[in-house]
Parts: sequence; C-alpha cells; structure tokens
Amino acid sequence: MSRKEYKYREMKMESNPSSSGASQSQDDEENQSLISAELLSHPAYTKSHRRRWLQYGLFFFLALSILINIVTVAQLKMVDLDDICSLYTSQAISPIFEDVKVTYQTRQFDGKFMNASKYTQDPSPQVDEFWMQLGVQNRHYRVPEHLATKYGLNPGHARLGPEFGGGYPVLFEFEHHLHCIDLLRQATYWNYDYYQEKAKGPFANAPPIVKTHVNHCIDILRQVIMCQPDLGVFGQYWIQETNEPFVDFHTDHKCKNFHEIRQWVADHQIPEDIYKDLKVTKRPDDIILEKIP
Repeated sequence: MSRKEYKYREMKMESNPSSSGASQSQDDEENQSLISAELLSHPAYTKSHRRRWLQYGLFFFLALSILINIVTVAQLKMVDLDDICSLYTSQAISPIFEDVKVTYQTRQFDGKFMNASKYTQDPSPQVDEFWMQLGVQNRHYRVPEHLATKYGLNPGHARLGPEFGGGYPVLFEFEHHLHCIDLLRQATYWNYDYYQEKAKGPFANAPPIVKTHVNHCIDILRQVIMCQPDLGVFGQYWIQETNEPFVDFHTDHKCKNFHEIRQWVADHQIPEDIYKDLKVTKRPDDIILEKIP
C-alpha cells in the first residue's frame, strides 16, 4: 500500500468512526451467540433445564389434583349419599321411597350371648306380640296396576278384583325375612310343642308342611345373607371366669331407619275391614304356573 493510500484510509476511518464501532459490536454479538450456543449445548445446562421443566410439570399436576379433590368434595356435600346408597342397593324402586326418606345410622348390635333378648325368651303371648310389632303378620299393601313394573312386579302377577279397587296385593321382602326368622324360632325343638299345640299360623298345617315351610325359610335367609354379606369383623375379649377369649358380638353397623320404614308399612296396609273379604280375580293375561315351585 502506498503512502497516499494508507493516508486516505486513515482519514476515512477518522471521518467515519461509527463504522469501526459497528464492526466491533458485530464481533461482540457473534461471540455472545457462540458462547450462548455452547452453554445451551452443555450437558450440565441441558440437565438443569430438563429438571426445571419436570418441576413445573409436577407442580402443575399437583395443583390440578388438589383442584379435582376440592371439586369432588364439594359435589359430595351437595349429593345425598343416603339416597344414592338406598337406590343403588335396591333392585327396583320401593313404594316406601315415595314417602319415607331412607337414612343410615350407626347402630351397635345387641350381641349378648348368655342373656336372652325379649325376642328369644321362652314362648308366650308376650313374646309373640314383640314379633308381631316387627311386622311378621302385616296385611298386604296394594300396588296400583300402572305402577307394577316400576316397583319390580310382573304384570302377570295376580290382581285384586275390580270390586276391591284392583291393583296388586303385595308384601315387603323384609316382612317375609322377619317372618322366616320368627318361624325358625317357633320351630326349634324347645319351642315346637308350644306352637304345635296352639295350631295357629304355619302350625295349623300337618308336620310335613311345617317342615317344608321351615326349610323354605332357611334357604331364603341363606340367599339373603349371601346376597348382602356383612364384611365386618369380630374381635375378642378375655373372660376372667374362663381364662379364655370370647367373641365380641357388640359390633357397630350402618343401618337403615327400620322403625320409620316399619311404621309406614303398618300405616299403609289394606284396612282390616276390607282385607277379611279381599279376593283376587283371575284374568286372561295372568300368569298361571302348573304347580307351586
């Protein structure tokens, strides 16, 4: 380069200093980009970056889980679990549901082993009355014909004659279960002679029929227990006089409001003055079985 050219270039740079600064700035930016790229590709930075996003993800799902739980609890408080349980565990809607709210309360069973309850004392008119009060001999309830299928009846079941208002005469399942337990009580050998001598109810029949009736009740109760097995457990207490453990039968259970249910059924029986003359009428569409199953 000649002396003149060098001098010219020097003068040009002096007259345009921004050109030199821009070049320097561009170099700095390029260097910074290279440094950033190296940092981003460094294994330590990549691992830290992934860990940070993992933490964000965990915090998000934790917050979402808490929100879902809050909403679920709020919904459960708004829902009546008694209604859900009573409906879900019933095969068909019961007429009782129309007027009685089925509720569940914790009850402790009377598990006395050595001392008889009032229901298991020696046979007497008083003991029989205790069982009567439970509904073991209630009269029928009338289901209107248009509600038959709603309550789980077959339209071909026997119906009352039109002179009695029609409808289906029914009993409630729990009444039959209690009747069966009462019959087993009466049929035990220490009570059998007493009721056979009275010759009332099931014992108005010949002994073979009584036996058939008792066996029917045993099998019905077997199926009831197998259908709704109680999954609770028994503990045991030490007994001082025997120096042996003995089962604690005084256990807590979730029970329906039986007495309200029983009272509703008693109040809605077919009136006694009508019941004594009540008759069913065979109709063309009734189902007729060849013999008693």
